[in-house]
Amino acid sequence: MIMVLLLHTGVSTTSYMIESDTRNIIYAFSCIAVPLFFMVSGYLMSERKIDKNYVIRKTTGIVKFVLITTSIVIVCYNMVDYVDHGSFTSRSFGLSSYLGWIIQKGYMWQYWYFASMILVYVISLFIPGRLIFSYRFLFCSIILSFAIFCLNILYSFETHYLPQTFRIYYWLMYYSLGGVIHHNEMKITRINWLVVLPVSVVYILFQYFGPDLGGNEYYFGSFLCMIYAVCVFCACLNTHIVNGSVIRECSMLFLPVYAFHVFILMLFGRVESTLNLNCEFGFLVLCMIHCFTIISVCWLLMKNVYLRKIFVI
Repeated sequence: MIMVLLLHTGVSTTSYMIESDTRNIIYAFSCIAVPLFFMVSGYLMSERKIDKNYVIRKTTGIVKFVLITTSIVIVCYNMVDYVDHGSFTSRSFGLSSYLGWIIQKGYMWQYWYFASMILVYVISLFIPGRLIFSYRFLFCSIILSFAIFCLNILYSFETHYLPQTFRIYYWLMYYSLGGVIHHNEMKITRINWLVVLPVSVVYILFQYFGPDLGGNEYYFGSFLCMIYAVCVFCACLNTHIVNGSVIRECSMLFLPVYAFHVFILMLFGRVESTLNLNCEFGFLVLCMIHCFTIISVCWLLMKNVYLRKIFVI
């Protein structure tokens, strides 16, 4: 959740902040936010039987969630327009507003992840779990993902030909990786945050000085990105938090943060674009303010019983 906020803070501030070393380091550090999503899903699904009823139930829940939250956000955008112009202007409740998320467009472009997860669920109907979470499948998907990474370096393949939603080779690979880790959990007990630290430094240096592919999403097929994601994921699994309520609170906040953070970042941008924030550590300060404010706002929203019911898929 934190990495997503850091990642999208980098995206949302490009129009009014110049590049800095701090900005590039934090952007590279948060690269694995998306792979971790799919790894968590694979980890949780590796022991579950996926049948047609399950896929229909999950897909229906996702679509319902998307429709409701998209409507809420469009209303919020219209309210901002009304404050600015004294009338409701360009914000539409048309079909494109409710379908754009599938190809990472529209008001809720960040929901492309849900479209990808639906594809993973559907594919899981035809590929047995014992195969998806096998070493053979994982090895093949890793090789394919690395081959695509090489094509990105040579020809900017994904930039020209494939929206992020449909890069299913990555998502199945990280999904499989999460399940394989689950089946081998006793073998990864030595991977902790002391291991993550040097690995993260190596990865950041790789993305900082390595091939310039134009965005974090084009590095997902690199071996270093895979290793970085595995280390962070395993370190999280090996971190023992005594107070279980912390985990419950964070789990409860994921969906509202994911749904509303882009709109809140837009509001921040309206103020920040009028300020001179182009100092070396200005971006770091913004990241801290954004994360604290967005998580706090969503925590307050989830105190409402009716809103809490929306954020269940």
